Amino acid sequence: MLHRNMPTCNLLLSGAIHFSGCLATQTLRMLTLFGLQCISVSSYFRHQRHYTIPVIIQAWQNDQAKNFSDHRAMDGGIVVAGDCRSDSPGHCAKYGSYTLIEDRVNKVVDVQLVQCIIMLGPATLRFLQAFNTTSTLHLHCYVMLQSSEVPNSTWCEIEGLKRSISLLRRQDLHLSTLITDRHRQAFTIKMLNIAKWVREELCPEGTRHYFDVWHIGKSLGKALDTASKDRQCDQLMLWRPATVNHLYWTAASTQDGNPAVMEAKWRSLVNHIQDIHDHDTPAFSSCAPAPLEGDQHDKEWLELGTAQWQQQNWSIITRTFLLKDVRQLSPQHQTFSLEAYHSLILHFAPKHTGFSYLGMYSRLLLAAIHYNNSHRETAQKSDGTEKYCVRYPRFRKGAFVVRPIKEKASYGKQCHAVLSYFDMAHEASVISDGDLYTVFYHYYYCLQVMQRYATSLMEVLRESYTNSPKALQEVGANLSASAPAPIAKTFTQIPKEEAVSLYLAQQSRFNKAN
Repeated sequence: MLHRNMPTCNLLLSGAIHFSGCLATQTLRMLTLFGLQCISVSSYFRHQRHYTIPVIIQAWQNDQAKNFSDHRAMDGGIVVAGDCRSDSPGHCAKYGSYTLIEDRVNKVVDVQLVQCIIMLGPATLRFLQAFNTTSTLHLHCYVMLQSSEVPNSTWCEIEGLKRSISLLRRQDLHLSTLITDRHRQAFTIKMLNIAKWVREELCPEGTRHYFDVWHIGKSLGKALDTASKDRQCDQLMLWRPATVNHLYWTAASTQDGNPAVMEAKWRSLVNHIQDIHDHDTPAFSSCAPAPLEGDQHDKEWLELGTAQWQQQNWSIITRTFLLKDVRQLSPQHQTFSLEAYHSLILHFAPKHTGFSYLGMYSRLLLAAIHYNNSHRETAQKSDGTEKYCVRYPRFRKGAFVVRPIKEKASYGKQCHAVLSYFDMAHEASVISDGDLYTVFYHYYYCLQVMQRYATSLMEVLRESYTNSPKALQEVGANLSASAPAPIAKTFTQIPKEEAVSLYLAQQSRFNKAN
């Protein structure tokens, strides 16, 4: 038995559930149905609040500090890709997490979690007025009195970026390149225009802002799909792959990111689709590849003045917004690593489940730690050749893609590195024998390696927790005090009896009494 009669397995079970990214309610329900004695859900959340969350945050701070040290040693500043992720689909997200990834080393630099409020619309207020709840006191039960952090989910991205940039400045890290998507949805609100904010705040410091090619190519493909549905423009579908590929080539072939050259290369497509390969622009005077001949040319050239040429030229290629975006295409680094990281977050924090602020933040950090320590090489066959697989994803619409098969995750090397770190820290008297941070940080990396690691950790955890159980409790209390208040706390609470009476008095339009 441990301090205050808590068995060792209780704390280890809570740590295993949290660190592996499992959901407590589902895991504990499964164990109960299997007939195993286990802790209650309330006990898990108590362990999470007092012990596991502080351990995860401390582990991330150690990992982040090491990454900052490595980034300072890199020449020319850091090259980061940034994007925001909402915790739920639609425009009613509770949290928005903004992530920066150093694209050259493919590691998460920073994760910022922003909490937004929920504003109820006029329909809800009309419902309340129907039950004579028109007094100021009752209406304030449902109208937001103050903002938790940002007014709504649209503000999360710009707020998260500002916080990440502030952290980089405090760490004396120069941001040389920032790659994002276009943020076209926020252009109508100047305060939310990320491109405008970066241009005014970061570009004077020497930061270059680029747009990810994939996002622009995706919207371009959708525009071509829409235009090709017209009976007079059915030939545009044959030009769709070539048009999107030309966008990628425009960026990839301009390594210095010269805006004028990229725009000239993109505009050359207007002549190319007419079988004209010489242009009157000095920046790009002729098509680089030789024109296709014979069977290689499987599309008809578009004639000047036809409906198809007008749609391809004026409605798509030469749109003002698209031309501006082409001038900022990223020539080398993209945001596909961020998309992979966002897919990884779904394992630790699925969108169908709601979490508390610290619960969500800790799971985001777990995903970042896992991502930073899970770089794998391509698997090889017995003869030394690399392994590949062929897939037919839905977005390719029948076309195949070839993907390398990665090696299975090796937790042994990571565990050895962590053990070496703690050995050095212990020799320098940085970490004491009774510090539970060491045990859980060790436990997170070593649990999945071999059973003997878990067995040894059980013994170490018993001794460490018995010596200093309150150290983590104090850290957990400080974290809870510094976290934004839950959204429900920002409302004036209506008495439960009054809320129940309003519910019972409600007349349903479907289940009416006979």
